[in-house]
Amino acid sequence: MNDQEAKEFLNDVIAIKFPSIMNWIEKNSLDPKKTRESWRKTLQDVEADEALWFANQMLIGEIKLAAYEYDQFPAKLRTTCLERRAKLRESQRQNLFLSEMQASKNQKKSLINDLGLTHYVTALIEIKSRIIQKRLPASDRVSRFADAEREVLSCHSKGIPVRQEHIESF
Repeated sequence: MNDQEAKEFLNDVIAIKFPSIMNWIEKNSLDPKKTRESWRKTLQDVEADEALWFANQMLIGEIKLAAYEYDQFPAKLRTTCLERRAKLRESQRQNLFLSEMQASKNQKKSLINDLGLTHYVTALIEIKSRIIQKRLPASDRVSRFADAEREVLSCHSKGIPVRQEHIESF
């Protein structure tokens, strides 16, 4: 908020919804005008809608501020709003990442289906699970799976299906 928005917020929202906070400034501050100026500067990083959200959360009791904490009001408002903003951005970033992952997954599925690779991918998955069940050393598992990939790709390039005996040979 700029200085004017912060001034309006303090005068039109806080003074009306929480008069005890503004009364506290008048009673406890050596210079109430400078205190209000300081509070407005503290709120520079906070958007007006975030400040209104904070005030509403106080009204419904989700955010509590005892009378002895009134001197911390602007810092608590700022910190709470900036933390909420960071969480919202992180949530949006995660949602974007998940939607991109889902789109990529769908694209891969579509590509596999378009290329007729479903049978071959299924065969590789079955071969991999068989190799894992044999509890071989890691290097042997990697080697066997690489051999299986080559075999399955060879079948695909020749246009022949992977037979059960191919799968069982690994």
